[in-house]
Amino acid sequence: MVEKSFKNLKLKKLYISVSVVGFFLFAATLVACGLYIRAMRKFKAEKNRSSIHKSSVTSGSTPKNSPQTTTRSSTNSCLSPDLLARIKYSLGEYNIDELKRATNNFSERTKISDNAYNGCVDNAEVLINKIRFEDTKQVIDVHSRINHVNIVNLRGVCYGEDDISGSYLVFEYSSNGTLRDCLSNSLASLSWHKRTQIAFDIATGLHYLHFCTIPPYTHMNINSKNIFLTPNWRAKLAVFGAKAVIGTTKEIESIGSLGG
Repeated sequence: MVEKSFKNLKLKKLYISVSVVGFFLFAATLVACGLYIRAMRKFKAEKNRSSIHKSSVTSGSTPKNSPQTTTRSSTNSCLSPDLLARIKYSLGEYNIDELKRATNNFSERTKISDNAYNGCVDNAEVLINKIRFEDTKQVIDVHSRINHVNIVNLRGVCYGEDDISGSYLVFEYSSNGTLRDCLSNSLASLSWHKRTQIAFDIATGLHYLHFCTIPPYTHMNINSKNIFLTPNWRAKLAVFGAKAVIGTTKEIESIGSLGG
């Protein structure tokens, strides 16, 4: 009888010991889980802050394909604050003296068409297109919504010496010139592969203007003078004469262009 009671006492002590050890193990597990969850939350918060910081730095920096962000001082021309507020990308400012030097005072030798000239600004070949002063804001607004490899990039703007003299828009210039130049030059033969690639590039650019911009824009002046060819014979469409189709009323706003 004594031996049986002794065994029961040992079993009770064993149960108590196991219970105490189990309780402490359970508590330690809860503490470990809590610390792990806290550490993970802290890690995620730091990661989110880091990604936000990186995105803000990236959005504030200049993309490689964007024009220079260097602000130019100019007494003859500047962008108005209202106009700058609507520009969604970096747009350079040029003064009239720079453009005169680039085009040899807008000489006939640098003239591409009635209102367009070829020149070199900041060691880069550019196309300078003269438009009416009242059309400047609309053209810039169009280009502020455009970012496509098959569309000629607008680099900057220069207001003329007065409202009557008009404004000048500075675009990138492709080294192979316009499609018309290549077609009229017997030495620059275009193979059928190059021709189909050019047609595909223009169709891609038009699709972008019609379906990927808000509001959509319809290019009402497509001709071989408004198609430029890069060194690897890829085509870029010049949006000098784009016209906006707005809403269901299809209101068309005219902008100056290179012409036919």
